[in-house]
Amino acid sequence: METFEKDNVSPASAFAEYSTLKINDETDKFRFSVSGYNGDYADSLAFHYSWRFSTFDNDNDGEGSEKCAADHNGACWQEGSLKTKRIHKQPEPIDCMELYQQGYSEDGIYVIKPTGITATDVWCDMTNGAWTVIQRRQDGSEDFYRNWEDYKNGFENRVGEYWLGLENIHHLTKSNSSLHVYMETFKNDNKNPFSAFAEYTTFMVNDESDKYRLTVGGYHGSCGDSMWYHNNWQFTTKDSDNDDWDTGNCAQYYGGAWWYKSCHNVNLNGLYLNGANTEYGRGINWGGCWGLTYSLKNVVMKIRRDM
Repeated sequence: METFEKDNVSPASAFAEYSTLKINDETDKFRFSVSGYNGDYADSLAFHYSWRFSTFDNDNDGEGSEKCAADHNGACWQEGSLKTKRIHKQPEPIDCMELYQQGYSEDGIYVIKPTGITATDVWCDMTNGAWTVIQRRQDGSEDFYRNWEDYKNGFENRVGEYWLGLENIHHLTKSNSSLHVYMETFKNDNKNPFSAFAEYTTFMVNDESDKYRLTVGGYHGSCGDSMWYHNNWQFTTKDSDNDDWDTGNCAQYYGGAWWYKSCHNVNLNGLYLNGANTEYGRGINWGGCWGLTYSLKNVVMKIRRDM
């Protein structure tokens, strides 16, 4: 992409590359899937992930009677008339906290640029005090049993299920940061508690040369400190075994990717197994509260730089 020279816009040009691109057939209105971003500015196509194509005479967006293509004089994989705002302030702030301090107070997608890395889209939880969301599970629509490169770079749509990427998380946690985890069960399961949170005053992820080793501590919450077991361990995926289990790969065995020891008390990137199940430890687990045979419905992991 290139701007007009007379406009003196910075940058004058940029590129975005994706390792995966798929467009379904006409019966699905040419639904769009894209992931594996690499570029020199920001992953703007993440906003359009899994949406159907709309033109001025064929409205397939999610905005009811309004027509995105007609309203915006174009044709694209539109998502509900851009009703979820994407805010790109320049120069880009380093995180949601900086945006919050500048007066931004609405939840939504923002472009940030952590020190030392290219810009990226994130979901900012401004309502609860400027948290940067690094992971969300909510409906099982995305595959979290992925390889090292996917977990390094991040994947999927910021308005749905997504993982921000270990490289981004590393750069965001170079400054003293906290982690907040919100978890929710399926309502019809009548679990006690129905929901819970865990918060840690220390959360840091080292760089790739140390396999994104985790430092976490300073727990308080409502359902048990299960992350203690994972403190000081490296990240493991199905194709990069860095755990302490001598006879296997924890990610392969438990269907996820995490800071496994040998193997886990927490498996928030595990399989979406819809509540109670017989696949011990393979679901979205928080062992200290619901054990390892119950897979959660909703999870949000978010971080915040200390003020």
